[in-house]
Amino acid sequence: RWGRLTHARALGVLHNPCYAGTYVYGRYITRRRVGPDGTVYTGIQLRPRAEWPVVIHDHHDGYITWDDYEDNQARLEANCTHDGARPPREGLALCQGIMLCGSCGRPMTTRYHRGGRAPSWV
Repeated sequence: RWGRLTHARALGVLHNPCYAGTYVYGRYITRRRVGPDGTVYTGIQLRPRAEWPVVIHDHHDGYITWDDYEDNQARLEANCTHDGARPPREGLALCQGIMLCGSCGRPMTTRYHRGGRAPSWV
């Protein structure tokens, strides 16, 4: 189904090895933990590429080569904005650099929608 191109959809395509003609199984691990009140929380975590259990290169015709895919992954990792500490109060957003995700502990970044009037934090 076609829909609007969003940041998440673009990254989903760029990170998906299927577009390089590679079949992969087991990219994600499902993690479950029990909270202090007994609630079971479920989350998924991306495995490192070296730990993918099934990888079949040239499984089908890809839009790009595997080498191009790996180059793109390195470029995306180098351009990543949500890793590492940043100085607080150095940007236009009020809480930039000081808000941390309650689940993973990484610094949160701001995304603006609707012409900059509706912020969300990721």
